[in-house]
Amino acid sequence: MKAACKFVLATCIAATLALSACSAPPPPQSPPGPPAIAVPAVPTKPADPLADARSRAASIDILSSLELRHFELAPEKPGWEKRKVSMFRKSGEVVKIIATEPTDSGKMSGESVYYLASGAVFYYEAPFNHMVFSNGRIVLITDEKLNPLTMQDKDLRLREAAVAEAVKKYLALMK
Repeated sequence: MKAACKFVLATCIAATLALSACSAPPPPQSPPGPPAIAVPAVPTKPADPLADARSRAASIDILSSLELRHFELAPEKPGWEKRKVSMFRKSGEVVKIIATEPTDSGKMSGESVYYLASGAVFYYEAPFNHMVFSNGRIVLITDEKLNPLTMQDKDLRLREAAVAEAVKKYLALMK
């Protein structure tokens, strides 16, 4: 019986050695190189700035925990209606402003909506156009049907200044 066990053991060892000799060699190891360096992601401009801005605005619109404050401003001209301003704050920061807009006769029938992040406008909806902002500059302006508009650079700068001035005036109401 001892001889049979030795024979079985020898056969198993021989079979194991034979099978390991038939298997593929391990893949070559690459020489050690310099350690990997983590490269920070480079911020990229969104492929569709309008869709991005509208998505960010929608995420503000669905917030249920916003603090709301209403203001009425004196009429801008004799016979005009008062402008109404509503401001929405999240954690003390204004994230949305809605202001009524006058017609040529002073009736406040339209409204503008300003969406803010860190105190700066990123999206503006007016009665006849929409604007997407980045770092205080208009990156896209559309008509009311969201068709892109082309404007002279000086006209864009005037609109940027007008939006910035309006937001500054409305934010001052909170103080």
